Amino acid sequence: MDEIIYQSHPDVVIATNTFRNVETILQFEDVPLIEVGKFFDAGYTTRFNVYHSDGTHIAVVKGSQIYLTEAGKKASLKTRHEQNLTACELEGKTIIELRRDGPAAIKGWAELHAPEGVFVKATDADMSAIRGDGTHIHVGGLRLANGFFDGQKIGIHVTRQQITIGGGGRSARVEIGRIATFRSTGGGKITFGESDVRISGGDEQQRKQ
Repeated sequence: MDEIIYQSHPDVVIATNTFRNVETILQFEDVPLIEVGKFFDAGYTTRFNVYHSDGTHIAVVKGSQIYLTEAGKKASLKTRHEQNLTACELEGKTIIELRRDGPAAIKGWAELHAPEGVFVKATDADMSAIRGDGTHIHVGGLRLANGFFDGQKIGIHVTRQQITIGGGGRSARVEIGRIATFRSTGGGKITFGESDVRISGGDEQQRKQ
């Protein structure tokens, strides 16, 4: 196995957005889904929680190690390790893929279920969250892309009612669809609700159409 281990905290690129010095990359309510931290003495690696589509907690995957819950002992879950690549498969389908991207960065994507059956998708093409009943948590039509977030406690925070990116930290910069670029120092954030987008703590600069 060629487990991805870093001697210092790496940058993480998810859904075209880069998170620097961010320990929790993706979280639902108060449950971290993807984290990067010093979980082993060897250095920094990833840790993520795996849920079934019905919201049942199946396992915690820490580096190359799978820790099954009692409910997850019957699940078909495995990690796959190739050179500079770690992936996790549930019932034959890849749900997360993380690849070493140079000496100090991880690049990847995830399609994970969360508690309550919420489905969170974070890929280069889409970042979305859908409730178990099929309704979207956030307003559709806008996409956050090519962002850079430094020092936030949580990178992407999904709740039952909204998705928030940024907040706290040292700086943030992200493109909001084709209409604007958001820049902030010292705590700006963007919140996608069911019917609107709210920006706080930063400057919104309109682009030319």
